[in-house]
Amino acid sequence: MFPYDLLIAAPNSAIDSYYELDKFQMGKVNKAVYSFHTAGGKGFNAARALNRLGGKALSIGIVAGKSGEFIEEDLRNEGILHDLVWGEGESRRCVTIRFPDSLDTTVILENGSQVGDNVLENFRTNIISHAYEAPFTALVGSLPEGFPVDFYKEIILELKKKNIRVCIDCSGKTLQKAVEASPWMIKINLEEFQSAFLGNSDKVLWQDVQNTYFDLYAQGVEILIITNGKKGAYVLSPNQDLIHVYTEVKNIVSSAGSGDTFLAAFLLSFEREKSITKAAIYASAASAANLLELGCGFFQLDVVNKLLTTTQIDNIPWS
Repeated sequence: MFPYDLLIAAPNSAIDSYYELDKFQMGKVNKAVYSFHTAGGKGFNAARALNRLGGKALSIGIVAGKSGEFIEEDLRNEGILHDLVWGEGESRRCVTIRFPDSLDTTVILENGSQVGDNVLENFRTNIISHAYEAPFTALVGSLPEGFPVDFYKEIILELKKKNIRVCIDCSGKTLQKAVEASPWMIKINLEEFQSAFLGNSDKVLWQDVQNTYFDLYAQGVEILIITNGKKGAYVLSPNQDLIHVYTEVKNIVSSAGSGDTFLAAFLLSFEREKSITKAAIYASAASAANLLELGCGFFQLDVVNKLLTTTQIDNIPWS
C-alpha cells in the first residue's frame, strides 16, 4: 500500500497571479476587478487537482526567497503535501490576465533564479528517495536555468532500473531527451506533439499519430496522451484502439491547468480502476471542470461528477 497516489516532481515552481480586467488600455492605469495569488507551476497545479479529486499527492519543487515562503505557506493552507528544496534568489512569478468577454488569456512568465549544483542534487535526491512511496512518479514542467537538458532523462533511467513507472509532461529539448529514456507514459498537448514528432506539420493525420506511437511503444513507452484543449484528448495504449475522449462545456473561463488536471485525474483513476478507458473518461471530465474556473485545479468535485455523465468517447480502430 502506497502512502501517496502520485509523486510529482517539478523544479520550476512559481507564484501564479491572476487578474481579471473589464478592459485594458496600453500606457494607462488598469484596474483589476478580481485577482488572487497562489502556489503555481505544473507540479503544484497537478497536486491541487489530485487533492480535489480525493487523492493524495506528494509534490517536490524548488523554491527561493520571500516568494518561496509564500508558496510554502499556500501549500500548507491548501493541504498539499510537499518536500521542498530551497535555493537562492527568488522563485518566479507567472501572471495570467483574463477578460470576461474573451476565451483567450494573456500570460507573462518570469525566468526563475539560477539553480546551483547543490540545489540540483538535493532535488534529484528527493525524487529518488520518495519514488517508492507512490505507484507513479510524474516529472513535469520546464527546467530552471542551471539544470542540464537531460535531467529528466537521467531520472527516468535511474527509476526504470527500480521498476518505477515514470510519466513525463514537458516540451522542447527537455522532452526530446526524456523520450530517449522511454518513460512509461508521455502526456503532451497537440502543439508539443507536432513540434517534437512531426516537425511542426500544419496537419495531423491519424496515421501520423499511430506511427509515432508504434515507434515509441517499440522503445518501451506504454501510454501516449495528447491533449487538445476543449476538443478533448487522444489516448494511445497497447492492445486497444486509439481513444478520443471529450467533454463538451459552455461558458469556458480559462484553459490554464487543464492539462495538469488531466494528468492527475488519469493516473488516479487508472491506479484505482485498472482501465485505460475509465481513466480517460474521468480525466476528461476533471479537465473540463477546470475549464470553468479561473486558476489551475480549483474545480469542484460535484461538477466533475456531473460532467462524467456527458463525457463521450470514440474508439478509433488502428488502420
